[in-house]
Amino acid sequence: MLAHVQQNCLSTSTSPDGHQKATALLVPNQGASQPPPSQAASPQKWVGYTIRFEDVSDKERTRILYMTDGMLFRETLIDPLLSRYSVIMIDEAHERSIYTDLLLGVLKKIRRKRPSLRIIVSSATLDAAAFLEYFTSGNAPEEATIPVPDYVQKAAEVVWGIHLQQTTGDILVFLSGRDEIDRCLEILSELLPTLPRNAKRLQLLALHAGLTTDEQLRVFEPTERGWRKVVVATNIAEASVTIDGIKYVVDSGFVKLQPTTPPEITRTDLTTPILQLKSLGIDDLMKFEWVSSPPAESVLRALEGLVHAGMIDEDGRLTVIGEKVAECPVEVNIARMLFASKDYKCGEEILTIAAMTTIQDVFVIPEGAAGALAELERRKFTAEEGDHLTLLNDGTYRAVRGDTVLHVHPHSVLFTRKPRSGWVIFHEMEETKKTQIRILTEIEPDW
Repeated sequence: MLAHVQQNCLSTSTSPDGHQKATALLVPNQGASQPPPSQAASPQKWVGYTIRFEDVSDKERTRILYMTDGMLFRETLIDPLLSRYSVIMIDEAHERSIYTDLLLGVLKKIRRKRPSLRIIVSSATLDAAAFLEYFTSGNAPEEATIPVPDYVQKAAEVVWGIHLQQTTGDILVFLSGRDEIDRCLEILSELLPTLPRNAKRLQLLALHAGLTTDEQLRVFEPTERGWRKVVVATNIAEASVTIDGIKYVVDSGFVKLQPTTPPEITRTDLTTPILQLKSLGIDDLMKFEWVSSPPAESVLRALEGLVHAGMIDEDGRLTVIGEKVAECPVEVNIARMLFASKDYKCGEEILTIAAMTTIQDVFVIPEGAAGALAELERRKFTAEEGDHLTLLNDGTYRAVRGDTVLHVHPHSVLFTRKPRSGWVIFHEMEETKKTQIRILTEIEPDW
């Protein structure tokens, strides 16, 4: 691979997952940047990673840097030629996120100015010919594929056989979805009572996007002595993460996909990406060399939205506020809201709402009886006005005088419900680790 990169400005690589890949590595999501790179990050900072709000690298020392495609695209706003890098590798390019496509278009422009820049496009399922044609030249290393034909029941049987016959090493199983994972874990759980006394105990763990962050991170914890870890995962682990201690991989060979998954750039809102392209000086969007051209209606709709929001003028040029918003690592409407909050003196509240909107699922509602209880708990935070104020509602109050944050005492009947008016008077206040108010009565603000 190294010799191929030295001889070619562009390389595409299609290989089975698990092959070691290095260089300045762009991964498809934040979960892929961490924890594997954080485990790899060296004390000398030769290897580092950077994700939103966290940078574990050194500009002088770091030689291998993991990051998301979105982070590197934002770096082009500061350094349009990406002069810090000699090799850029885009891993899992088949996911075709919107920033992957934008980056490929920008990298093609950069390579005209910096012919020495080496670009590697890597994937487990990539159509290498399409990317080679896009960049007009290059050669693809030999492909390798490893078919594995079995499914859920057979996967559980294989895991059980490995556990009984092999003494060391954890096991990773790839299945197509959450239901299949639950079924496999259920099969293995039913077999646990039949384990021989001298066999290691089994720690059964799931890994899929529906779990909380803490639940997902459990799979990276070291396996205790006398135990063997079995991780049953979707392709989130196949494409993006590395789990220490895994010795055996059981791959069902199945994944749930649409018959044809269109690139994200052809089916998503383009307002923020187009503003960022404008900030790079790319004004003629129709002549921009897209890997897959977005619908013209989507581009026009985004431009109209930017004009309406005051980000660009009628001639398509960035306004002063547009330049500021383009520098913010959030969506255009969120950034505009943050800037406007200063005028309405609600900056703290808007910051909270903006932060909460970056979380995919604030409320985790499991299935079955536990889900009904979780729904009851969620309703305690529900605001009649809608989702935005629900995200702001953490059950606290603000003192009219002094703007002090006040917490309802657990003994109050209002501890588990929010008054309709949102206003209360209280009888006493006590200071512990936080300021708590006791004996509350709901009032109307007009009183």
